[in-house]
Parts: sequence; C-alpha cells; structure tokens
Amino acid sequence: MAFKVAIFPGKFRKFTTAKAVAERSPQAPVTAAAFLAASNSQDFYSRVPRRSLVEVEGQDAVKFLQGLCTNHMPKIERGGDGMYSAFLTAQGRILYDSFIYPKNKGTEFPHPSFVVEVDSGAVNSFVSHLKRFVLRNKVTVRRKDECGVFQVWGPNAAQLWETYVEPVAASKMPAGSVVPKRFWDVGTRDSRHPELGLRMVVKNDVKFPVPPQFSDAGEETYVLRRLLYGIPEGEQDFFSGLSLPLESNLDCMNGVDFRKGCYLGQELTIRTYHTGVTRKRIVPVQLFREGDPVPDVCTWDPTFKDPLPPSQSEIRISGAPTTGGRRSNEAGKFCSGINNVGLALMRLDQLDSGSLVCEGGLRAKPFVPSWWPHPVPASS
Repeated sequence: MAFKVAIFPGKFRKFTTAKAVAERSPQAPVTAAAFLAASNSQDFYSRVPRRSLVEVEGQDAVKFLQGLCTNHMPKIERGGDGMYSAFLTAQGRILYDSFIYPKNKGTEFPHPSFVVEVDSGAVNSFVSHLKRFVLRNKVTVRRKDECGVFQVWGPNAAQLWETYVEPVAASKMPAGSVVPKRFWDVGTRDSRHPELGLRMVVKNDVKFPVPPQFSDAGEETYVLRRLLYGIPEGEQDFFSGLSLPLESNLDCMNGVDFRKGCYLGQELTIRTYHTGVTRKRIVPVQLFREGDPVPDVCTWDPTFKDPLPPSQSEIRISGAPTTGGRRSNEAGKFCSGINNVGLALMRLDQLDSGSLVCEGGLRAKPFVPSWWPHPVPASS
C-alpha cells in the first residue's frame, strides 16, 4: 500500500509527515486504523500547535488551583508528572481545557509552582479568569511565552520517559553524581489516550533533546492523529461556556476527579456523573459529498479539499421534520477537522445514522472510538 511508503522507516524515512503522505500518494485514501497503526510503529515528536502557557506560583498555588480545576491538585503538589484537567463556569460549562504541570527543578523545589497549558486563543482570558479569584491567595499569575509544548510518541516513548538520560560529558557529571531519572523536568504521560505518548514543556531557545531515532512528524500529523482517535483539544472542539465535561469525554480522558471536594462548576458535573445519563459525546466523523456512498470504516482522504463546516455549526438529520418551534432534526455540532475527517459533538442516538448533513451541504458519518470504556447504546 502506497501509504506505508510514506510512514515507515528506512530509505523512505523522509516521507514521515501527513503532508508528505498527501504529496507522495495523491490518490491513496487510508483507513484511520491503518494510519494510526503505521504512525505508532516509529518514534516521532511534534510541536503542539495553538497552545500557550501560564505560570501559577506561590505558597497558596495548590489550594488556589484546587478550587478552580476539575482534577485533583494533591496528585501533583509534590512534583512528578502533570495531569489533564479543565476549568469550568459556575454553571459547570467548560471554559478552558488544560494540562497542569508541576515544576520539578529549582533551588527552592518543591516550592509550589505550576505551569498551566491552554489554547493560545484563550490565554489572555484565562489569565484574567485566574486573577478574578486570586483575592487574598498568595499566588502570582503570569504568561510563560518563553516556552512551547511538544508531543512524543512511538514504540520507545514510554522507555524514553522512564530511563533515558541525555548524554553529558564526564567532566560535567563526575563519578558518584546523582543521575536524574526523568527525561524532562516539566511534562507528563498523556492520559487522554495511551498511544498519544508524552507531552512536554520546552523552552523556545532549547533544542528538543530527543534521541536521534525520533523524527519530527510535523504539527499536521499530531492533529490528524488526535482527530482520528477522537480526542478534542482547544477552542474549536470545546465550545467555551457551552460544552459540558462529560459530553466532551473528560471522564474518559482522565480529566475529572469525581472524589475531590468543591470546585467551581462541580455541582452539575457530579450530578450528571451520578445520574449516569449523557445524551451527547464528541466523536470522530468522516465527511463526504452528496451522492457518495456512506462510509462504513473511517478513512482519511488527503485529496479532499472541500471547505470544512465552521466550528459549532449544526449537523442535521436529512429529511427530519421541524416541529413545535424546535428543530427536531438537530443531530449535533461540528468541531474541527482536516481534509475529510474531524470531530463533532453528536447525539448518541444518531451515531449509526447515514443521513446527516453539515452546513454547506457535506454529509457526515460519525464513528464510535474504539477506546471508549463501554459500548454506546443504540438509544438513550
């Protein structure tokens, strides 16, 4: 299959990005399963696009963030890996999806200091959101523009995190020195999906210190993998002030601790969790043109160049009536995408539908992610 030429190592190693696949194999759509399997067979890294960082520092930093985020700050208050989380409105709607990383190095470690990663388009409003709640808490909040976010994945990614130490000259590390056990000071294993690998915060003026067998896959490949796995990220996928945590899969991606105490927006989140009812979820979708056969397997087509529906635009049930002043044909809302694949917030009772229409006329077919912990019922 031509796609394998573009992703596998050896003499074809230079064709490793999603862009290169499209350029070298212009007539070769590939299934999501085949693309993900191939991209997981080799060691890659990529800068993560559209992500910015904010530092929260001070003796009350743990207590301060604990009252605002959906995950449990005591998990990371002593250092180590970061964690996935979100910040909500008082009504329990998502404002910002985030990673929160403890700083694991410094002369005053473990002085409470955390780096919070959010969407670049929302970083200024996020800083303002935090400062609203500082009050008498002894914390400082500032943007950390000198750093960026990288993702690392592949067969050796886990081993890299556990055992790899960048080689140094013997004169800089004499016999008996303490050997660091972490590959990088600020980062985490990505808890959203096992195959996403590692996520790290790196200074912009520092060369990314991975072993030479790791290739730069490019930002588009990272985004494409995320979409095919069904992982939302950023303002286009989380509708700020509108999206609910469980509808956005935060429970499946280890972004909510249901045992922690009170935090902003907790009441609706806990009530939804204990009732066990959510009628919508974010899922991968494949777009296709009217008249094309409805796909039965999610397939990425790099030649698909039709304009994508806008984020938050409606996905409708074709032919369904409109009654009682409400649009009974609403099936979901489009989030974001690349070529003919993307994410959408869908009603669970429409996941098997083959007659869904997006804004602009494209058709959409949703697919259930294989990593979901329970089968999706036919109706809810």
